[in-house]
Amino acid sequence: MRVSYDLRRKKYYHMKIKSFLSILIVFSFTTVFGNNNFVKGFIITNNHDTVVGLLDFKTDFLNSTICKFKVDENSPVKTYLPGEIYGFRFFDEGKFYVSKNVNLDDSLNVNVFVEFLVQGMLNLYYLDNDWREYYFYEKEPGKMISVTKQSDIIVSDKIKVDNRYKGVLTYVFKDYVPLAAKTKDAEFEKKSMIEYTKVYHDKMCKSGESCIIFENDYKKKFAKYTFSVYSGMEYNQLTISTSGFFDLHQMPSISPIIGAEISLYRPRFSKGLHLMLDVNLAKIIGYDEYINSRKESYFLYRIRATKLTSNIGLKYIFTESKLKPNIELAYSRVNMLDKKYSIKEDYLNTVINSVQTHDSRKAAESFLFGNGYRIGCGLGYPILTNRYINLSLLYYCHKPRYYDDKLKTYQIKLGFQF
Repeated sequence: MRVSYDLRRKKYYHMKIKSFLSILIVFSFTTVFGNNNFVKGFIITNNHDTVVGLLDFKTDFLNSTICKFKVDENSPVKTYLPGEIYGFRFFDEGKFYVSKNVNLDDSLNVNVFVEFLVQGMLNLYYLDNDWREYYFYEKEPGKMISVTKQSDIIVSDKIKVDNRYKGVLTYVFKDYVPLAAKTKDAEFEKKSMIEYTKVYHDKMCKSGESCIIFENDYKKKFAKYTFSVYSGMEYNQLTISTSGFFDLHQMPSISPIIGAEISLYRPRFSKGLHLMLDVNLAKIIGYDEYINSRKESYFLYRIRATKLTSNIGLKYIFTESKLKPNIELAYSRVNMLDKKYSIKEDYLNTVINSVQTHDSRKAAESFLFGNGYRIGCGLGYPILTNRYINLSLLYYCHKPRYYDDKLKTYQIKLGFQF
């Protein structure tokens, strides 16, 4: 019976984990696209006219496929595809994209927005098409030499690295032999490609003009984070099962809470989607009693503990409105600290305080920790630049060590976001 019980419990948790991960994946993909991140920049028309305004600053892959532009905050968004404009550039972020016709892995030529890295004796461009990175060298207008790298693979328990790109670099820099000889040490990354191209220009440019480096992205960090502290109240319903002997039903508990939360996000990926890490502390008090139908036995159970709850998940903030509504979904784990409990059993009017049945010991000791989930919604109110007061309503459901145990928590909290 015990083996069957454990197998059933493991199967239950596996199903819960799979369901939770599936919900997280759907939640991520349905909130990433459609969220804009407009920053200052300009477009360059095919007639080489410049129009200043706001550009949607997305990932390298998305920026290579589409350009979203508006003149100001109140203007409609206009969408440009590669070839419809010469290019676009972001002011503060330093990124510059131009429309080019390129060849990818001997396929048909395609129009894309490639990132302009270096302008000089050799022009250097970069493209991330979501499954592979490319660098393009242009010595003469329209003649592009592609440099790419296949993913590393495992062959006979050894990692096989594709180094063919180094041979292509040797060919690209063949006019300056000392540099071509050093390409065997070149890394397949922006920093290395930019530095090699700059050295080539400095050695080959007869006029003494410096090359123009449009991009220093490898030194920049586009990830951001927010930090908040909060307090509030929570209501707990604790249920402990004793394998069919009797159940301690929904022992209620109300307690103040304190906690802190940090959320990480990349505006280029999604301005509203945050990875959230949260920890909070509260007290939990349980009390319940059992009297059988014939009044032959009486059971009194008390528990008191400090409840530490840790959460990791996703939060989506609707950034377009002045008030910032949000929804969240997280994996949650609760641990009981400083746990104290007492059991009193009375059989046929004989009090037994020192000897406890197996079921009663299990009931007292079972709730040491539990895994579960948390869902919630909230509202952020701006009080200063990038400073908010947040009000949140949350629901937790934890399944402790034993199959039929359960802890439900309802939480309201008020926090300040830095």
